[in-house]
Formats: sequence, C-alpha cells, structure tokens
Amino acid sequence: ICRGFAAGDELPKDVAELRSRIGADLACSACAHATKSLRTLLGSKVKTSMKKKDKRRAAKEALAAACEEARFPTILAIVGDEGSKRFEDFHELQQKGGSMNNLKMSPANRRDVALMCSALARHFGSDVVEQAGTYEDRIGGFNLERWLCVKRLQLCEKTLMHHSDDEDDAEDETREEL
Repeated sequence: ICRGFAAGDELPKDVAELRSRIGADLACSACAHATKSLRTLLGSKVKTSMKKKDKRRAAKEALAAACEEARFPTILAIVGDEGSKRFEDFHELQQKGGSMNNLKMSPANRRDVALMCSALARHFGSDVVEQAGTYEDRIGGFNLERWLCVKRLQLCEKTLMHHSDDEDDAEDETREEL
C-alpha cells in the first residue's frame, strides 16, 4: 500500500500544480490540514468494534465529506516567512495573542486547502479506505499526515499537525542511520 514518490517521480498533476502555485511550504501545510480533516472525520465514523466491511463503508462516507470547505477553519491565514509559511486558523492565532505581523488572509486559502484535500481523496482514497478497513487500533490515532504528506507525496519533511510516538521512533531510527 505505501508506495512513495521517490526523487524524480512525478506528483499527481493537480497536486504538482497546486504546489507550484502556492509554494512547497504551503502545499505541505495544506496537506497537513487536509489529513487532519480526514483523520478526525474517520475517527468519528470508523469504530474499532466494526467489521472490516462496515469500516470500509464508513471510511468511504467520511472520505466523501472530509474535503468540504466548511470542514476547514472559516478564516485561514498564511503566517511565517518565505520558505516556512503555513496555514493557521486566524481565530486560534487571536486566542494565542502576541503580535500578528506578516499575516495574509484570503478566501483562496481555505479553497486551496480544500483542493489539496480533494486531490488526496481522489488519488489515495482507496488506500485510505483500505487502511481504515484493516487498521486494528483507533483509525483516528493513525498518522495520515506522515503516511500521505511525508512518506507518499514527500510534500513535507516532517509532520506539522499530527505528532505521535511512532514519529519520534522514526526520527530516532533516522538519526541512528546517519
């Protein structure tokens, strides 16, 4: 199931076009937001007690709804400097307080995240459904961001939103290999 895109392999055309238009850093952030939406919706619909067939059906339903624009924050701001920009929920930024310099807000931000989500669902939806159907633990605990954004599409070097123990282990293994 986990076929990655090695250097030189082509990304799906719509993902490559979106990355080209918004930049690699924001493509990574959009992927993180998209997988968060997928993970939380899958987690609420797919239960460990379900039979595999029912898990797959619930996952298909979740996949169909996960990329609706309404699932993403109403106001997504672009924050950060060139090369390390990311999408952030403006309301969460306000609650954190502090200075808010260099914010860029546009309805297009939310649309771009939804486009990334739709691309993930289109290209990897069957893999996500299969993973949900066969995963023994809570599917909400499965790190979709690492699986899709980091390993398969290689849009990100590391996860931005879903940090798990598995990731810490993987980083330790990488350090040992060096």
